[in-house]
Order: sequence, then C-alpha cells, then structure tokens
Amino acid sequence: MADCMSGRSAPGAIVLLLMSVSVAYANERSLELASSLQFFCAQQPLTFDAVDAKAKAMQVPVRKDERIPSSGRLRVLSKSWLVPLNSGPYELSAGVTQSADSAAASCAMAASNVDADEMRLTLVGALNLGAPYIDVAAADGKPRVTAWNYGADAALWLSGGTAAKPIVHLQLVRSLY
Repeated sequence: MADCMSGRSAPGAIVLLLMSVSVAYANERSLELASSLQFFCAQQPLTFDAVDAKAKAMQVPVRKDERIPSSGRLRVLSKSWLVPLNSGPYELSAGVTQSADSAAASCAMAASNVDADEMRLTLVGALNLGAPYIDVAAADGKPRVTAWNYGADAALWLSGGTAAKPIVHLQLVRSLY
C-alpha cells in the first residue's frame, strides 16, 4: 500500500483498501451469492443458453421450465433452478424474450436471509461496480431498489432485503438488439 522507501501511498491504494475491507467484512451468504452471480450471470455475453448450460453441467435441479410457443413474432423462454450453497439455497432463473423489434436476456437470483445493504457493498466490490444510476430507498419497510450499468448493454438490479422480509432479488438484464 505504501512505498516502503518513501512512506508515500500509491495512487488509488486507499480506494482499493476500502473496497477490500468492505468485501472482507461481508458475511458468507453475501459472498457466496456474489460469486454465484459472477459464475452464472456475469459472463459476457449473457444468454439464456449459457446459463442453462452451466446449470446442466452442475446438475442443478430444475424447478420450472416454461416456454411460450412462438406466435410468429414473439418468443419467451423461462427456466429456474434451486442452487445449493453452503450458506443455504437460492433460486436462479434465466429468461429470454424476443419480438420483431427487441430482445432481452435475463439472469436472476432470489435468496432469503440476506441483508440488502451488505449485499450491495459486496456486489460493488466483487463486480467493480461504479455509482448506481438508480438508488431509491423506500420508507415504511418497503424494499430499496438499486441499479447499476453493467457493460455497454446490461443493467444489474438489486431489490429487497428488508428487516421484515430478508429476501433479495438480483437481476442482470441484457438488451440483445
């Protein structure tokens, strides 16, 4: 961190130290969820097939597999799995929606027993996220919603995790065209 010979701090060392400290104090649940998000969802480019292939390779049990038959211009796929972690399971889902004009792929996680503020700090450190473009704290026990740009064509959303209902929802959404 400091130049041993001069006693000066290296540029950016304090920022890196603060990010490391916030990640180091995150609990196991937040760290495992962030790692799982990176593994399943944060690959570039995000596609339904990529998430599905990783879940199949790990032999994660499928919870739901919905496919709305193509009605000419619309295609919708949605699949979810129950993913075991040391800190407890969570539900992983992947989806794609395509029409003639647009398409989007998503990878989402729903996990219980998670503190949203801790999850937010863990995500910022683990995924190198900048400032969010949405950060709305709701009153009266309603969940806070935070969103970050993730690459040129994707957004990462975090919501939930209130004291009354400690369930967080993470969703990475990518515009396909």
